[in-house]
Amino acid sequence: NVLMITGGQFLSYLVNLAFTEVPGTWRWMLGVSGVPALIQFFCMLFLPESPRWLYLKQDKAKAVAVLSKIYDPYRLEDEVDLLAAGAEEERLRPKPGVWDVFRNKEIRLAFLVGGGLQACQQFTGINTVMYYSPTIVQMAGFHSNQLALQLSLIVAALNAAGTIAGIYLIDHMGRRP
Repeated sequence: NVLMITGGQFLSYLVNLAFTEVPGTWRWMLGVSGVPALIQFFCMLFLPESPRWLYLKQDKAKAVAVLSKIYDPYRLEDEVDLLAAGAEEERLRPKPGVWDVFRNKEIRLAFLVGGGLQACQQFTGINTVMYYSPTIVQMAGFHSNQLALQLSLIVAALNAAGTIAGIYLIDHMGRRP
């Protein structure tokens, strides 16, 4: 997920750099950013419903039909059995409420750690630096839009490279070290 975010930031700076000499620069930049969303929207119109969702809504025939498009016939029965077992387990499991987060010590601790990490990440200001880096570069004395975007592209590239290095290290060393 983080790789897609940092890679997307790098790609957006690259696209913005391509539009620096075009009249109405920001309009083109904004318009082009909607193209992937439109492609995704129209592609999603052709996606089937989730087999799990269909099964939970008591539409087993449609769930099996969707699964048959994904799995070979020899594996289909196993997948339907797994789907049935998962649905039954979900039906039997009590539904947690919002206040359960504060009643259960383990959930409360996980919530506080997760929320605290998110807050710390926001307080570092990296999102502001990434979003406004061309403006920051221009305020530092580089007045050319193209140069500001080129320097910001370097920042985004280093951010993406750091993400790739982090993913590599986590895969090879594990999360705890």
